[in-house]
Amino acid sequence: MTHQPTPGPWYVGRQRGNPEARDVCALESETGVAIIVASVGGWSTGETDANAHLIAAAPELLAALQAGLRAKTCPCCGRDNSAYPDGCTSDDCPGVAAIAKAQET
Repeated sequence: MTHQPTPGPWYVGRQRGNPEARDVCALESETGVAIIVASVGGWSTGETDANAHLIAAAPELLAALQAGLRAKTCPCCGRDNSAYPDGCTSDDCPGVAAIAKAQET
C-alpha cells in the first residue's frame, strides 16, 4: 500500500503555549479544519521558523522537482530526456534521489 502525504498547501502557525515552536498545518479538505502535519522546534526561533517554512514548502517543492525532471533536459543531472516520455529516471540523478527520499514509506 502506497501512502500519500497530506495534500497542500501547508502553512506555518505558532503553537499555543510554546512561543518558540511552530506547527506546519494543512486544511482538511472536507471540513476545512486545520490539521497539524508537523511540529517543529529548534535551538532558536529563527532556526525553528526556517525549518517550519522549509517543511511547509514541501508539497510545492516536490511538484516543481517532478515537473523539472520531465523537461527536455533534466535540470538536476543534464540528461537528455528526448527519448524518455516519463522524464529523468537516471539512478545517479540527485533529483530522482530526492524524490525517492521524499516518497519513502
